[in-house]
Amino acid sequence: EGMVNKGAQEGIDFSRVPDRNHAIRQACHLAETGDLVIVCGKGHEQSMCFGKIEHPWDDVKALRAALRHEPSPFPLPTDNDDSEVWLND
Repeated sequence: EGMVNKGAQEGIDFSRVPDRNHAIRQACHLAETGDLVIVCGKGHEQSMCFGKIEHPWDDVKALRAALRHEPSPFPLPTDNDDSEVWLND
């Protein structure tokens, strides 16, 4: 909202990726030499909750996998792109 209020346009100046794993991977994919990718907010947590189920998660390991272009070490319900499955759990 703050960026839009300053005149930025979604899809041109920034993108919104609600899935954390996909966001980390997209940021690494888009980064160029000299860019800095910062992953904030969950570094101390070791899980993500989907519905009522806690799934293992580690930002550091997920970021390392993304930088190496390896699959995520943590399969999540959102990997199926079927939000109905995990939203109703």
